[in-house]
Amino acid sequence: MIRFAAIASSLVLCATPSIANEIFNYQPQPVLAAQPLQIPSRTIDILGIQIGMTVGVAKSSIEKALPGLKINTSASRLSYSSRGVTVQTPDFVSDVTVNPIMNVVKPVKVNEALALTFSGPASGNQLIAAARRTTYSDVVQAPAVEVLKKALIDKYGPPSFTNESGGDTSLSWTFIGGEQRTCAPKAECSFPTGEYSPSQLATIAGDQSQVELAVFAKITNSASDLSKVSQSSIFLGSATRRKATAKADLDSLKEAAQAALAKASQNVSAPKL
Repeated sequence: MIRFAAIASSLVLCATPSIANEIFNYQPQPVLAAQPLQIPSRTIDILGIQIGMTVGVAKSSIEKALPGLKINTSASRLSYSSRGVTVQTPDFVSDVTVNPIMNVVKPVKVNEALALTFSGPASGNQLIAAARRTTYSDVVQAPAVEVLKKALIDKYGPPSFTNESGGDTSLSWTFIGGEQRTCAPKAECSFPTGEYSPSQLATIAGDQSQVELAVFAKITNSASDLSKVSQSSIFLGSATRRKATAKADLDSLKEAAQAALAKASQNVSAPKL
């Protein structure tokens, strides 16, 4: 199971620069379009949020599903250093979150948290991962484990893999080539667990996973009533889409660095001899 916090990351790619690095700002040209990822005859989402959505559309989906909750955005910029020059993009929205409401005096009975991660400007600034966590502080108001499990299966279909252990129920749905694969965790169904983080763009761009879309859900039962849910979490991601966005962002940065280096090297005269 991928940890909820694993997708909340900032996107600042920067190799260790030399002291004399000259910084060039550039505006990336999008080479990928933000487009919701579709599976034939299926709609795979979390609260209407789909992989490939733009920031605006994803925020609208949150507002519709969870009205009244505060939506937070975090801005980042991508930068890359090579041979004495550094190029960097303008700020862009890299993360959208809904944080749980904390109230010690009167705890909220149902607490929602969301974390969405978006790619950089060159890849369309599109959603590449989403996670939702729902916590029930009042066991009376919590759904039964079996009720929530049925709701997940009704929404996503029969799971590719199910496991029950230590009070937790884990379910996953894996799609490759537009088709669901019924499999336990193994090579063809493996999903990369690393973050879409600065130093990992090159690794992500070379990832070999063929998972087009994956859903991971976890249900934890209540200690006071084992039949009820204490907390549930759902993660939605695409290894192939993430690979494509990482390659687009990285290639754009490298091309900009080469152009900046060529510009900085023009008309450089010899030192006085």
